[in-house]
Amino acid sequence: MLLGSTEATKKRISELKGGGVRASSDEPLLEKAGEDISHWFDPTTGDVKTHIHPVTKLPTFYTPQGRFIHIPPPDRPQPDWDCNYELPWWKDERYVIGKLSQKTRLIRTKNVLTGLEAPLEVPSEETIREILDRYASRNSHAGSYTWKGISTAHDRIFMDMNMDKTLAENGIPDESSLFTSLGLAPDYHIPVLHLYFNDDLTPS
Repeated sequence: MLLGSTEATKKRISELKGGGVRASSDEPLLEKAGEDISHWFDPTTGDVKTHIHPVTKLPTFYTPQGRFIHIPPPDRPQPDWDCNYELPWWKDERYVIGKLSQKTRLIRTKNVLTGLEAPLEVPSEETIREILDRYASRNSHAGSYTWKGISTAHDRIFMDMNMDKTLAENGIPDESSLFTSLGLAPDYHIPVLHLYFNDDLTPS
């Protein structure tokens, strides 16, 4: 885990070693595989944290856990240092396999045709279309429905959802923190998305 992104550590190391990276620089990453290493990096720049080297008195990368792949030698050039790369791995999008949600939230979907309701926990960053993709595991006709909800951004009007916007952008805020501050359960009220079937003759 790196600044909210999930990275493919083994794939990264395997590919970089194939490019001549020294095996000794694998160790800090292998030891932390599956763990959050965000504290190694500056959240503002996205780069490895720096400090003033005690010997050279020059700015250098701060790696108390040990120097790892794409971190240059701190004090003197080394003949086996491989600098033949365009981007350091922590800025290379090829190794990002997912993003960590800042917050998940609960919703309910109600199939108006059948009257069935289903709870869903979804990332706050997901659009209604992405939520539809999650719901498709429960209903193969998910794309054949019009999704509606009560929008607080439009005087609590019951309206069609914009499929390319998030719940909050559609006027359905996450109020769980408010409920908690009032001494209520965070799921005191769970928003409902109503699904209206469109008879579009799509196969199941």
